[in-house]
Order: sequence, then C-alpha cells, then structure tokens
Amino acid sequence: MLQLTALPRGPLVRRFGASIVLRLDQALGHIAEPLRPVIPPDPIAVSQRFAEPIASPEAITHWLGELVPRLATELAQAGLGARRVELVADRIDGVPQRIAIGLSRPNRDSAHLLRLLLRRIEEIEPGYGIDAMTLHLRRSERLGPEPFNERLETESPPDLAALVDTLATRIGERRMWRTRPVESDVPERSAARAPVLDPPERAAAALKAQDIRRLDRNAALHPWHPGWPKPARLLRRPERLDHVMAELPDQPPRRFTWRGQSHKVIRADGPERVFGEWWKRDAERHAVRDYFHVEDDAGHRYWLFRSGDGERPVTGDLSWYLHGVFG
Repeated sequence: MLQLTALPRGPLVRRFGASIVLRLDQALGHIAEPLRPVIPPDPIAVSQRFAEPIASPEAITHWLGELVPRLATELAQAGLGARRVELVADRIDGVPQRIAIGLSRPNRDSAHLLRLLLRRIEEIEPGYGIDAMTLHLRRSERLGPEPFNERLETESPPDLAALVDTLATRIGERRMWRTRPVESDVPERSAARAPVLDPPERAAAALKAQDIRRLDRNAALHPWHPGWPKPARLLRRPERLDHVMAELPDQPPRRFTWRGQSHKVIRADGPERVFGEWWKRDAERHAVRDYFHVEDDAGHRYWLFRSGDGERPVTGDLSWYLHGVFG
C-alpha cells in the first residue's frame, strides 16, 4: 500500500480506474466510508395477559379469537404471510403449554389461522390456570398481491392449500407428501417425495443458439406413462425370494416362495432389462436386472427381477427379488 500511495494518481486512474484511488483514500481515512449495518427485523408476536387465570376451553377459544386478528394485522403491515405459528400459554405454575401449526403456503387469513389453532386446543393442559397467551410468528415469507382471473366463464383451478393445512394439522406435516418423478433407470430411484402443493411455476430458461436440445422437436413425454407398465407402489426395498425355479438365461420363474408362502406361476411376461447407472456408481458398471410380470394360480400379480443376465457372473449372482405388487 505504501508503494501505491507514492505513485502519482493520474496513471493509476488511467490504468485501473477511479475505484482504486477511492479505496486508497478510504483505507487511509481521507474519505469517510459509511457502514450500513444489517438490522434484523423485530420478531412478530402478540400477547394477552389476564388479571385472573383462565382454564376453560371457552375462554381459550375466546382469546384466540382476539389474538389471531391482531397477528394478521401485524403480518399485513409487514407484507408477510405466516408459514408457522406457535401459541405459548403461560401457566401459573411456570410450565408453558405450546401448540404450533404449519401452513403449506404463506397465509395471513385470520379465519383460516384461527380454525387451525382451534383444532389443537385440546392439547393444552391449563392446570391451575393460564395467566398469559402469546402468538409467535416462527416462520414467514413475503406475501404480495396475487393475480386473479377476471373472466367469469373460465374455471380457476381449486386452491388446495386450506385442505392441506387442515389435514396436516390432524395427521402431521411429515405424513403429507406426494410422489414426483426422477430421471433414473433404476426403479427405486425413479420417484422421490415432494411437497403436497406444486411450487410456483417458473419460466423456462431460454436455450442458447448452439444448444443441441434445439434439435429435438418432439413433445416431452409424460413421466408417469412409460411404455412398460409398472406397479403404482413399490416395496420399500426389494425382498429376496426363496426356492425359485426358472430356466436360464431369460425365462420367467415357474415357482417361488415369498414371505414363507409358495406361489406357482401360471402366466408371465418379460424380461425387461434394466442396467445399472454406471455413470453414477462404479459398482453398477456391469449390474443387470431382468424384470418379469408374473401371475400366480390365485390371480395375484407380482413384479420381480433376477440379478444378473444369466450368462455372465459379473452382472449379478442370479438371486431373485420381488419389487412390487400390482393391484
């Protein structure tokens, strides 16, 4: 820095721009450098203290009806929507009672928030009485104006957010999920859990002029309609079969035992060959599965596979597994 300060300013500005001179003066204290601190927003909470402790469900319901609109007003002033709200009821014995609700989308509708909270007030144990109640905003997101369809003859898609919030309050947020497709050849990796509601749609990024995807003029295939039918639900993990009778290299099994029960196959279709994803895992470089649709003498239909192609030992140990059951 001492060497820079000794140089004339004109050549420095011509070579590096005016910013280097500005930074030198700020470092030496010749020019003020105001700092803009990041001030965290004040937490949003509304509370009510009572002159006499309350203990009845009717009193708790009444004061929730007073607190929730106040919280909605605070959210509106801040331009936020609640994603998680927690009620803390302070008992006179110092043991607080807590109930929390989560929302699938940002929301500040006081009626909806109140309905969700009232469904859980039976979890509050008032004990000898409650002398204060506080609603805390634990998580929030920006909530601006939402567009609406002004054409009366056009049907708008139903908004499932309220239904999802109600069900999640009853059975828990972690039990509410849906399945989304994943681009993978291995069946157990071709689906993953996803939130119940679709995320907001984003505009697709424009392809560059030299992108080879511009050459594809075909419409995108639907991920849930493959050419080869598969079970709607797979087992959590493939289960090994015992006492399997099958001809190699590509014949379906004639008999197998699953969970201690023997099954005689009367119809079968296959094989459908699935290779391992060698570009992801070295251990799957030579892995092969041959899938079959089979039906036993009781009319039950199963989806099972053999590990290996039946010819090369490196592709698998020829063990059989049941992967799914058809309805």
